[in-house]
Amino acid sequence: MEAKPLSKRQSVQEMVLEKKSAVVSILSSSARRGAMVLVIALATTATAFADIESLGTLKTRMRIDVMDAGIQVGNPESLSGLPAKGYKDGLAGFLRQFRLYPNPRYSFTECGGGMISVPGGAESGCIVSIRLARKNTDGSFKDVGIRIEYGVKLGGKKFLANNSAYAQHAIDGSGMLEAQFR
Repeated sequence: MEAKPLSKRQSVQEMVLEKKSAVVSILSSSARRGAMVLVIALATTATAFADIESLGTLKTRMRIDVMDAGIQVGNPESLSGLPAKGYKDGLAGFLRQFRLYPNPRYSFTECGGGMISVPGGAESGCIVSIRLARKNTDGSFKDVGIRIEYGVKLGGKKFLANNSAYAQHAIDGSGMLEAQFR
């Protein structure tokens, strides 16, 4: 049996399914059941593998680079993609209302090494961790002692609180985060 090269359009799943009939015909009838289970398992694994996006794609899709650039200069407007219920521009709107900024020294984004807390464990993804600060008249930042941390897992469509009660309060709109600054 000669293997033919895959075209660019042919997926891993198609290759596995194409080879299934060749594998089954070679095996004896007593081994066919086990082979079918193996082929189905390989096809399922190939499909799942093909559906997972890369960290680079996630980073671009969720605008992590834009957020990181804003964090490095203390620009709260770059954080509009982070959820905060009741604010038109998400977390950026909250920060603007209370004259808060991401502290560039202690805030960061992380993709790859970042593990997102999910029920039952942790998954790979991207983290946006914001240490809140006020801006002094000389342009320096004064830390206010609150960290808000969001995460998005691979394939995720929205940011979630990443082991951060403050982020969860912002997402839920409970008013608890606002109470810290009134």
